[in-house]
Amino acid sequence: MKKFIVSDIRWASENELNLPIWKNWNKNNPLPRSFWQRIWEYPYLTSKIPSSGNCVDFGGTYPFVLFKNYPNAISVDNRDLNVLDFPFHKGKWTPDKLTICDAAKTPFEDSQFEYSFSISTIEEIPHFLDVLKEMIRIAKHRVVITMDVSDKLGLPIKRLRELEEFLGCKIPDLPINVLRSNSPVIKKFGQDLKEDYKHIRVLAFTLDSIDLPKSVAILIPHWETYQFLKPCLERIQKNRNPNLTEKVYVLDDCSTDGSFEKAKEDFKNDKLIEFHKIERYNKKTEPDVGLLLDEGLKLVKEQFVVMLDADTFPLSNEWINFPIWLIEKYSASSIGLDTGLSSAYYNDVLDLPIWQPSTGYVPSANLYYNEWFTCTNNLYRITRTAVAKVVSEQIGFTRATKEKKGINRYFKAIHTRLMRRKGFIKKFYKSFLKFNFIKKLINARYPYLPGGCDNGVAANHFIDINYMGAKFNLPIISFIGFTPKDGVFGQNISGLLFHFALSTRALSKERREIKDAGAEFMKWVELLSQKNVYDDKIIDDMIEASKTFKPGGYDGSIPVEWYKDEFEYIQKLLSQYKKEVE
Repeated sequence: MKKFIVSDIRWASENELNLPIWKNWNKNNPLPRSFWQRIWEYPYLTSKIPSSGNCVDFGGTYPFVLFKNYPNAISVDNRDLNVLDFPFHKGKWTPDKLTICDAAKTPFEDSQFEYSFSISTIEEIPHFLDVLKEMIRIAKHRVVITMDVSDKLGLPIKRLRELEEFLGCKIPDLPINVLRSNSPVIKKFGQDLKEDYKHIRVLAFTLDSIDLPKSVAILIPHWETYQFLKPCLERIQKNRNPNLTEKVYVLDDCSTDGSFEKAKEDFKNDKLIEFHKIERYNKKTEPDVGLLLDEGLKLVKEQFVVMLDADTFPLSNEWINFPIWLIEKYSASSIGLDTGLSSAYYNDVLDLPIWQPSTGYVPSANLYYNEWFTCTNNLYRITRTAVAKVVSEQIGFTRATKEKKGINRYFKAIHTRLMRRKGFIKKFYKSFLKFNFIKKLINARYPYLPGGCDNGVAANHFIDINYMGAKFNLPIISFIGFTPKDGVFGQNISGLLFHFALSTRALSKERREIKDAGAEFMKWVELLSQKNVYDDKIIDDMIEASKTFKPGGYDGSIPVEWYKDEFEYIQKLLSQYKKEVE
């Protein structure tokens, strides 16, 4: 049987019904008044499996829900649901959408689907573990289960022992606010309170494959930076890991300087590198790398995805596998570099009880729970593809939004000024932020961050506000030098990846945002840009120059000791990782 880990297990609680995913799903999918479990279960599924997924449903999820939310799904049931005397099923199934068979012995091949799921069904089957094994067999990446637990109607409580033994983990204790059929909160979702079913509790869990080799997609947005893209791809080739199958997707932003065609020709013999031109509607108005990532994710079939800037160079063959180990170790949502962007957007977060200071935030190597708003950057982020696609489909990594700008922009500017004040004025203003209509004046996209957020900040906020899993920061541990106003360049990210930084913003004629990147920055640019003199030694020299510990930050205010401590902590984790994977 395929190896798996339990990446999430929980009892349905009233808490989740207050989260945006749950609220928005129920708003867009009003359910009949007797569906009290489903108002929790369907959004849970939506938070785990993207709507575009190639998936199989066990147990005949109602067609009016299934086909709308998962158009590529098919369903398995041992009954012909079309002939049931039940209006939600009768005559609703086409032959291509329903497979009638024993759920423990389906006709499908191993790993035929990306995902499989079952919503309150397998507990009705005496041999439910056989069905679960079958779901694992035919799902390539992920399995999601919800089930009713009850001695009267559902999986008997004593059979939870069998489930614990199979999963290899303890089922958590019931939360104080566990969801019941008579929980008053369900009335907000149009559900009738039911005393007859108050003995039922809903258990949910998610299983993820850990079989080797693990498949990884590497998404690299590119625009007219051949001098960086070429060594980036060469270093990826050089540092491929035998425990991974790595496929690179170069996402070109319609370059006009011939760099895309040149790279495509140079790497035409590598079948693990694909080149795609992406036509995006806002190309003339926004340098929107995030939209390239959203479009690129539609190509991905692999289990994990790496989002990577073109001016980055892997330093070791652990640059992907180590972050994946962290994802599995901590059930994390994403791993990557947090450059401190969360501080810049701190005042725009209106609801999440943030557990961090509003200024002076230096992100160290650590696991940051969702109440600590933190941002893994588009330049180096590793996550499960399922997570990335859920985020992309529901909010996007893009800067762009469909919101109207006028009045919201005006109120947001006032909000920003007032939040920067100190003392009574700020305190008085914050007392008004408890009112939702004020929040919507400031931000039309409330409760999510407004449009225009750079580097996937809004996507990070989406993960945090919906409690989708902690993030782990892999910090900069050393660097080459400073730019006058934009921090350090030549960044050594935890000894795993080198990032030149600011290449497009400082060098592009069309998209130049930084007028003066400094003499030291330009020295290396000139070396890299010499025509017909490309030399791998220049890259090696540049990487070597980044390894010296020195005071950092934007002005040298972060002491050397901070960087040394971070380096030592990462080395300690790497040692633990190597012992476990050997």
